[in-house]
Amino acid sequence: MKERSMADQTFIFETFLAPAWYKTYLYVTEYIERRVGVPTFLLNGETLEDFAAAYADGGFISPLSYIQLLSQHPRSVELIAASIPPGVSDQEALPSFFDIVVHKESAYRAMSDLESCNWAYHTGISHVEDRFMQEQGKAATNRRETTETSSQAQSLRLILEGAADATTIDSRMLNIVLQNSPRIAAQLRIIGTYSTSAGPLIVVATHVSPHLKHKVQQALLTMHEHAFFAQRLQEGNIERFIPASNTYYERYGRREAHVITDNAEAEMQLSAYSI
Repeated sequence: MKERSMADQTFIFETFLAPAWYKTYLYVTEYIERRVGVPTFLLNGETLEDFAAAYADGGFISPLSYIQLLSQHPRSVELIAASIPPGVSDQEALPSFFDIVVHKESAYRAMSDLESCNWAYHTGISHVEDRFMQEQGKAATNRRETTETSSQAQSLRLILEGAADATTIDSRMLNIVLQNSPRIAAQLRIIGTYSTSAGPLIVVATHVSPHLKHKVQQALLTMHEHAFFAQRLQEGNIERFIPASNTYYERYGRREAHVITDNAEAEMQLSAYSI
């Protein structure tokens, strides 16, 4: 596919985020246009396939959408930046992924079915589950019962024994379980995955030339230094952008990637319970 260079007429961005983000990213694309000297255009994205088809040159997407794009061969995008909210460190901006797990024989097929389930609630990641419940709205507040557990391993035990209907498990830990225990894997089903992330990600399609890609990234990294545009970022709960790459997501992605077994804390928790 022909690379898109600075000589081309327009750099098309698509946003796959909630409508509330649109105005903020309209300012982002305007700043990029000023800094890079290439006309930009922002559209509401409808399909991630637009990157591979060269209909879109760049995009604002969620971590889960990016993980989905990473599974494509050949890859259609490259990650160039992540947004950081005020008061959040660079390290805290890296997302964690969590799976919603039920028993394989469960009648629950989707997260929208969880309105009346018995939820195994792990105190160690309660903030994650609280956020998930809030995002689910009414379905979360109407759950029939919550069973508090002391670890994710104990939550899994309750699912296996039928004492709870659903729970949240860190994807890295669940990967360890599924990879090393076919017996347990055969009894579990994942009905959804979500992430905790400080902010959306910015990607550029692989058909964009390296030079133009670099110019766009540099514009993002300096946007917070411009008084007017810094204010527009803050109105969108963004302090600045930082450089980002595929590396973190390749390591901590879904089960299509290699399982990470060097998570000492996860292994220690698992060894404490004979699931």
